[in-house]
Amino acid sequence: IFGANDGIITTVAFLIATMHAISDSATLLWITLIEIIAGALSMGAGAFMAKRSESLFFRNELNREKYEMEYSPAQEIAEVKDFFENYGFTPEERDMATQRITANKDKWLQFMMKEEFGFHQHTFDPAWISGLLMGTSFIVGSLPLLIPVLWWGHTPETVAVLGATLLFIVGWSRYQFTNQKPLWAGIENLALGVAIMGLSELLGRWARHLMG
Repeated sequence: IFGANDGIITTVAFLIATMHAISDSATLLWITLIEIIAGALSMGAGAFMAKRSESLFFRNELNREKYEMEYSPAQEIAEVKDFFENYGFTPEERDMATQRITANKDKWLQFMMKEEFGFHQHTFDPAWISGLLMGTSFIVGSLPLLIPVLWWGHTPETVAVLGATLLFIVGWSRYQFTNQKPLWAGIENLALGVAIMGLSELLGRWARHLMG
């Protein structure tokens, strides 16, 4: 959803602004295709690096916890007790829970990583998958916006209407993950897109004025 939404907003803003500076539809089409490819590569690379950095950080902290459990077990056990105390356990309950957790090193390690960093095993998902999904979703969101250029040439109004429709649909689908009301999620996304389209229109007019 994030990748598709970014693809729609980026491409519709680019098209609306660029239509004021480029009169040839074929040139506009090719330049927009380049923008879509560049945007998809950028988003994909960003998602890849973000996921890889997260994974490397997780692994570093995992190794650090293993080292501390091996060479400073008393300190780590005290931390486990502190966690249970913060949950409201009585001293007896705290000690019993701590003993059970620390009796198994694998469970102890998982407990420490979850409580200290909120990390779970899914953090090890391959970074290239995140990059591929982000780049692909950017392209999927962007490509439909070329339809008005292919069929009607320079029609910023048509591009804006199609972009607004796509943004509403993407926003509406977001409710499944955010627990928002579908209509409100769509309107919220649409409002953001309309604001960006308006700024893009002003930018395009300003650029045309500067170009004489």
